[in-house]
Amino acid sequence: MGEKKSGPTTGRPRRVCDDGEGRNSGIMRAQLSPRTIAAATILLGWCLGVVAFARREMSRTTADRMSEIALRVAPGATYYALERNGQHVGFASTTVDTLAKTLQITEYQVADVPEGGSSHRVASQTVVRLSRGLVLRDFTMTTARDSVTRRVSGWIVDDSTLAFTIVAPGVARDTQRVKVAAGTILPTMLPLALALGAPLKVGAQHVVETFDPEARVHRVVHARILAESTFVVADSAVYDGSRAKWVPAHVDTVTGWRMSIVGSAAPDVWIDENGHPIRRPTPDGMLMRRTAYELAFENWRMERPRARAADSLARRALSDTNALRPMKNCASTTSPKNRSRQLCHD
Repeated sequence: MGEKKSGPTTGRPRRVCDDGEGRNSGIMRAQLSPRTIAAATILLGWCLGVVAFARREMSRTTADRMSEIALRVAPGATYYALERNGQHVGFASTTVDTLAKTLQITEYQVADVPEGGSSHRVASQTVVRLSRGLVLRDFTMTTARDSVTRRVSGWIVDDSTLAFTIVAPGVARDTQRVKVAAGTILPTMLPLALALGAPLKVGAQHVVETFDPEARVHRVVHARILAESTFVVADSAVYDGSRAKWVPAHVDTVTGWRMSIVGSAAPDVWIDENGHPIRRPTPDGMLMRRTAYELAFENWRMERPRARAADSLARRALSDTNALRPMKNCASTTSPKNRSRQLCHD
């Protein structure tokens, strides 16, 4: 018999299939619709954006953050009554001036401080000048206690060096230098930097580098927001002749956040969204309470006959150091439409 040749058993051609890889690739091509491809592209772009943002935030320096804060600083003044055990014992103010090339923050305080069974008049002023990028340029801290005046002045020499001098009776004048990091601020600027650096919220923690001229120490400060509350603050006043004193003409509600310095004995401070204190205990046992100018200063001056003369002497002592500008006498308008505007004259 001859050899039998193999061949198709039917007239229908046999379909030859490749391996599983070819079948899967065909299925994937069928599943990758234009909508799926677009969604994947968007997701990939979002992931790349998150990575880029995280890298930028991690690489930002303190100076970069302070430059952004400077764009949100608004000029203005806030006034405070100084109280001790519920008694009105003094006056304080904070003024922010935005100039062409600099930003100036001025804090002034005058109060009757008890010591040794008598009361002493103590006045202090801190003037801090910054660049428009909120980089520290120079500062002057002046304290006048009765007839004794003490002044600490400092200035930035270069990006990492701060020089300062102390002028006080019995102290040899000497210029000292300390190393500081770029973007270092004074402790008085901490609430401003904290509030404007990021939205305030309970539980937030911020790290800021500061230099304390009194202690002559450079510190890395960890500040936390512990609580949120609402305060009622008088923002204008009117004179009540029958009571011979100024009384609130209008009050406003202000949201405040409680700021605490981690690991510090300094008392907590309540600040508003702009970093201005609402209530701040002082190291010597007084309470700074925000209110209208007339309630803070005029009432205190009228209640104590010696306050006007003593305050004049204290201001003269400060001005002898070339650190004090003449304080403006400001009276808040009582018109509801203009209650936030100040009428000032020298």
